[in-house]
Amino acid sequence: MKFFFLVSILAFNVFAQEKQDHQIILLNGGAELLSNQPRYYENIKAMYEAFRSNSLPSNHITVLYGSGQVQDTAQGNEALPVLTPLKPVELKLEPPKLLASTSALGSYKPKTESLFKVEPLPEIKLTSFKAPTEPQRVYSNKELFNGEERELDGEAKKEKIKAKIAELKTKLKPGDDLTLFITDHGDRDEEKQMSEVNLWGEKISTAELGEILKEIPETSQIRIITNICYGGGLTELTSKNICVFSNQESQNPSYSENKDVDLYAQNFAYALKNRLDADYNGTSTYLDAHEYAVSLDNKRNRAKNSLDWFLDKHKDKFQKAKTSADLVCEEPNQNSSSLDELSSTLNSIKKQTHSEITEERKKFLTGRLQQKLTPFINSSPEEKLEELEKKISDVKKTMETAANDWDALPEAEKTNQTEKHNSESEALKKQLTALETEEFHLKKLELELNFIKNADESLISEYENIRKCLEYAY
Repeated sequence: MKFFFLVSILAFNVFAQEKQDHQIILLNGGAELLSNQPRYYENIKAMYEAFRSNSLPSNHITVLYGSGQVQDTAQGNEALPVLTPLKPVELKLEPPKLLASTSALGSYKPKTESLFKVEPLPEIKLTSFKAPTEPQRVYSNKELFNGEERELDGEAKKEKIKAKIAELKTKLKPGDDLTLFITDHGDRDEEKQMSEVNLWGEKISTAELGEILKEIPETSQIRIITNICYGGGLTELTSKNICVFSNQESQNPSYSENKDVDLYAQNFAYALKNRLDADYNGTSTYLDAHEYAVSLDNKRNRAKNSLDWFLDKHKDKFQKAKTSADLVCEEPNQNSSSLDELSSTLNSIKKQTHSEITEERKKFLTGRLQQKLTPFINSSPEEKLEELEKKISDVKKTMETAANDWDALPEAEKTNQTEKHNSESEALKKQLTALETEEFHLKKLELELNFIKNADESLISEYENIRKCLEYAY
């Protein structure tokens, strides 16, 4: 009994030590007051709670937030400066004593009294508009940290990030982990073809961030989670000890639900907090949290992680049976439904699932992939496509009907038809967006299956290393 007790104590201490060896940096760049959206505050709050709920000590979580003051968070429209309404200026007309010449207005300087006597304009003052139906929110450290009494660790500046990484360089031991969560506005430098992260009053490029993170020894793994515009560009930092999760690919801005909610970040944090096992393999991992968040994210966001980056980078090495035009895992054309191409992708996935992957390679069909393949094993892709095609066709027919005999319609009916047309157009646009996003994810799945089927052993080894980094069991 005493032996069992000692073993239990030892196991608990080892578990606690593993937890303490995990360091977290939560970064909200904010950019500036009017851009520091409430949803960034909520994302930091949710992530902090998720890690604390998993027994991570508070002093192992560094929070770099905007200006360094949570009060500098935007209040939505309430924070926008507006002009004080001006009173009309009274013009007093008096008889002229001397008529001016016909020179251009503004260039003539009268030698006698002006034709008009104009009273001076009142002083213009900037004030903060307060919406009468929405009281101004009070942000506080205590609320941000879910009732805990602690302070922020500083502002979101390059020097602060460098200083923290330099500090962690001396603390992290071989096998220790670092997670960097970034919520903010992202940008893209088109000239350098590189994503950027907005910090408070400055930016940091993907290359600059990579140079800073190189200070961490390769014996420690770094995982980056982003909910920013163009965040997929950070997957270029993927290396021996770095892997990346992003809710949006590198070419597009990220879409939130409103000023308060980022679905990806919130659901990623929810999955971490509640230890969700998205692929039902008995282990809760970061990749589970990513897949769960993606399944609930805005359909206009197309998530990418380091595996997607790796497969896309090396696609020419294993897509032997395809033409160069088919070697794509790219964003679909948002101006077309791509139904024929989606049909080809669906049938390719089903074919590979049934016959083309050898028994030896099937060991790489992880729980994550098997779950994604399940809908294709006992169902027909054609049936799904027919359903989608019918929905889109019905909407198009309704829109065409509304356009017939337009000139003969009464004005009131034209107004009704216009409103109906606009509503149906919006519904069609959403259906097409959802379809294109589904196509995007299915292409990624097809690419991964082709990789498992055709890649050589050296590529498989790199693939497995990245997958293991993403599948961190926290």
